[in-house]
Amino acid sequence: MKKLNMSILLSVALVIFACKSKETVLDEMLNLNNASTLYEGSFVSANNYTTMGTVKIVNQNGKKMLVLENFRTTPGPDLKVYVATSTNPTDFTDLGDLKASTGTFSYELDSSLDVSKRNQVLIWCKQFSRLFGSATLTKK
Repeated sequence: MKKLNMSILLSVALVIFACKSKETVLDEMLNLNNASTLYEGSFVSANNYTTMGTVKIVNQNGKKMLVLENFRTTPGPDLKVYVATSTNPTDFTDLGDLKASTGTFSYELDSSLDVSKRNQVLIWCKQFSRLFGSATLTKK
């Protein structure tokens, strides 16, 4: 019984540590001084979840990057970053897991991504199919 309790306690501590480490990220590799902004937008909240900050698509050293800047959202399970044609993600590109619930961080974009068609950036809970927030990208 003691081994089981210790195992449970250790598991809970690891989960708390993993969640804590994803709270805030500052992308130290990103230098926006050397980047030109191609598109920009501001996040709006959805479905009673708070989401705020700006999103940009920048060209940095020949690479397109999606940058979430001064970003903050309600933490949730299985949060993804999508670039989509609308706020209902039926036609989208999955950029991967949301790196943190607060901070400034970036995702490298495939050069074939057509932002003029996929101009919605979504913070999407895949597990429960819920929109946490979105931003519409406009050309700069």
